[in-house]
Amino acid sequence: MLLSQLSSILFALAAATVGAHAQQTVRIPSTSADIDYSPALCNASVSESCSGVWQVLSDVPNTSVVATYGPANATGDIIPQAFFSFRASSVQVRTSPYSNATINFTLSAPSTGVFVTKEIQSDVQLIVGADIPDTQVTTLGITFIPQEATTRFDIEYIELNVTNSSATSSFLPSFTLPASSSPPTYFPPTSTSQSHHSASSGTIAGAVVGSVLGVCAIGVVAGLFYRKRNRGQLRRLSMKMKRPDTIRRGR
Repeated sequence: MLLSQLSSILFALAAATVGAHAQQTVRIPSTSADIDYSPALCNASVSESCSGVWQVLSDVPNTSVVATYGPANATGDIIPQAFFSFRASSVQVRTSPYSNATINFTLSAPSTGVFVTKEIQSDVQLIVGADIPDTQVTTLGITFIPQEATTRFDIEYIELNVTNSSATSSFLPSFTLPASSSPPTYFPPTSTSQSHHSASSGTIAGAVVGSVLGVCAIGVVAGLFYRKRNRGQLRRLSMKMKRPDTIRRGR
């Protein structure tokens, strides 16, 4: 009996080890064509020519980032957004020490009716969406939220936890834009209060670790956790989302 129990324990440990090793990390650079920026990424050599849009900046030490300072009259006050579709169990967005804008961070999976969103201060430097079913296509949406003072949002890279990092098509499905050639839009919450409704109404409740299939959690991690990730503690939050047809800054 003891030998049988020991064998069962060893088998369980072996299975857990295999499962842990099955997850692999893939890093997507912020300039990747798989990330859809709206307005489109500016390729001008002078940053002043990229007012109101996304642009590549190299002022962050040892790296380049795709950044935006928010909407501008030159681009019709269109709110900057970014979209990225993937299959993975978690997604991480790395910002930079210079990033201080407030953003709306959204994970959506229309096939399962899952929509999770949270208003986040990007100076945390690492934004994490976890507990995502990796068998479904999930779309990450990032929306810049304008403030009275000028703020900036940076993306250094997006990182995924996947089961097969060598099969690109398995975790980066093609993302087809609507016929209007503009990405879907997400409107920032008008309040920071939390609400919970059924998934069928476009929101989700109980976003916690180890939850049932289709439940996601979005957390934020400070830069110290990123540097010493074994000492930090991930804060997981539940979220609410609204989604109109268009989104522009009020004049």
